[in-house]
Amino acid sequence: MAMAGVKDQTTADKRKTRARSKGAASLFGRQSAVAGPKRVARYSVQSLMLGLRVIEALAASGKERGITDLATQLTTSKWRIFRHLHSLCEEGYVTQDATTGKFQLGKRTYLLLESLPNRLNFVREARDEMSTLRDLRGHTVVLAAPIDDSGVVVVDVVEGVHAVQFSLKIGAIFELHASAHGKAALAFGRSDWLERVIARGLRRHTEYTITDPRVLRREIERIRSKGWASAFEESFRGVNTVVAPIFSASRDYVGTIAIFGSIEAIPHTPNRKDIEAVIGAARRISQKLGWK
Repeated sequence: MAMAGVKDQTTADKRKTRARSKGAASLFGRQSAVAGPKRVARYSVQSLMLGLRVIEALAASGKERGITDLATQLTTSKWRIFRHLHSLCEEGYVTQDATTGKFQLGKRTYLLLESLPNRLNFVREARDEMSTLRDLRGHTVVLAAPIDDSGVVVVDVVEGVHAVQFSLKIGAIFELHASAHGKAALAFGRSDWLERVIARGLRRHTEYTITDPRVLRREIERIRSKGWASAFEESFRGVNTVVAPIFSASRDYVGTIAIFGSIEAIPHTPNRKDIEAVIGAARRISQKLGWK
């Protein structure tokens, strides 16, 4: 009889456990439906996706973040954020301050940047030249690198010193046909990118975006000839950019440096001193990378 009582109790415990598990699964399922996209890719791993979003949130803020803060931003539960943060801490991708209890990116995340291909090594070499260019001309200075024929990404920004400034977010991505950084990539990057971009279609962003393949081909030839590019209101209204290419020791195009600002500060025909300053900064960064 005693054994039967134990068996009955064990069976009851199992039922309770299954009920709790079912309730938890239902709860997390509802949270995922609210927080995530309506359609989930067939092979998506939701926990991995949340972990990556946590890292992105920490990287974007540039400061320590708390569990409640991150849970609110990522529209999920504090318990899920807690579990992901501590898993990331165990692997070294995130660290927790012993005093505040808040979290920031860890050493292993930064090591990922260091292990990227050499095409992004120019970011470190460019920093001093970016500050010098900002001090010389006053504009916000932007560094960008090509992703592939789909676009360019902003990899570093030094804010300008003018009273009114436009800025760009690190990680912002621009299409190749509709930005100065992108057109420089078409002019100095891989020779097959231009026709691939044209084949996909040239999406219009403003009335100044180049959408005619013939016009774009002529523009790219002009950029190759001049050695610099601009994009007066081509991506966004009210802003312009002056860009020059950066080259590696093997004379490969690796990215661009630019000044960025309002069309009042950088008009349709840019100031020659601005152009010369950007070209000079790009040349010095290239030389630091071994270009001759």
